[in-house]
Amino acid sequence: MFKRLQRSDYEMILAMIIFGTLAPFVRNVATSSATIAFSRTLLGAIVLQIMLLFKPQTHSLAKGERKLMVLSAAALAGNWIFLFESYRYVSVSIATMLYYTAPILALLLSFIFFHEPLTKRQIGCFILTLIGCILISWQPQSAFNLRGVIMGLCAAFCYAMILLLQRFRKPMPGLLLTSWQLSIAAILLGIYLVISKDTTMLHISLAQLPWLLCIGIVHTALAYYLYFHALAHLALARSALYSYLDPLTAILLSFLILQESCTGMQGSGIVLLFSAMLLYSYQK
Repeated sequence: MFKRLQRSDYEMILAMIIFGTLAPFVRNVATSSATIAFSRTLLGAIVLQIMLLFKPQTHSLAKGERKLMVLSAAALAGNWIFLFESYRYVSVSIATMLYYTAPILALLLSFIFFHEPLTKRQIGCFILTLIGCILISWQPQSAFNLRGVIMGLCAAFCYAMILLLQRFRKPMPGLLLTSWQLSIAAILLGIYLVISKDTTMLHISLAQLPWLLCIGIVHTALAYYLYFHALAHLALARSALYSYLDPLTAILLSFLILQESCTGMQGSGIVLLFSAMLLYSYQK
């Protein structure tokens, strides 16, 4: 049994709930997904850098690590663009569950590129994930639904790449790592906006600005600060348990607050994906 909840428990719970409430804020900003991702990375990086002034963390990057940092930041940028785009075409619950197939995709990529053996349990996770994705996207009459599913899976693929790149990086403070990733991702996204001639940021209304500020400051800087501060004081098992609050919060928000509909087949797909997550978490 777990012991009485401590401050770190509440910090992790709050961080997961904040992450789980991201989608409605994204939907209330009528601009491109790339612009939202750029704003999130820029604001998050600025606030985290200010936090680090009061709680300094240091780490020197070797030449090889710098390349990994840039690749990881690029994957983070793509991750958020695809996730935000997915929110536009499918329900929050479906987009969230597709996104959380990333650890299982990372397993498959490890098998393909690094020839790491798969256990029977891991193969079972992949089969459940595959069936769940098929059930979620089984609506031939809805092209937008299929596009949203593809965007969600692309976001998961980018997240899986971030997980794979971590294996080549030396350990470093989590908050410092996140601030660097956000800073580099903001630069890459800024370059992308210029090249693609995306000027939607210039047309953001004052009414949408609070939503955008909340995404960058609360859902990024504050949430990541709480997450990494709690992670340093929590056991791995407890942290893994709390991680389910993120998708659970998003699913409850989708059904109870946003009143989003879900077919029986899609509901079955969500259950299968969540089952795959549980099976993967307890593979050891």
